[in-house]
Amino acid sequence: MDEPVEQRHRINLTDVELTDLIEEVSIVTGYTFIVHPQVRGRVTVTSQTPLTTDEVFEVFLSTLRVHQFVAVPAGNRTYRIVPE
Repeated sequence: MDEPVEQRHRINLTDVELTDLIEEVSIVTGYTFIVHPQVRGRVTVTSQTPLTTDEVFEVFLSTLRVHQFVAVPAGNRTYRIVPE
């Protein structure tokens, strides 16, 4: 029996609002994000190779850190995005 192939995703967003990235990651991961009002800024994220869902989330967390924000677990598949 063949193993199911994990879906892979490319993220290519250029100079978009951070909230647009949050929305994209929510769609890919199925996670719910509660966003602090101070979470804003423009980001560029580009992946040349397809990423697993876990890799998309890791890139997302790294992008948040670069902009001095963090994702804090807040329940089942839910995160609060707040200033670091």
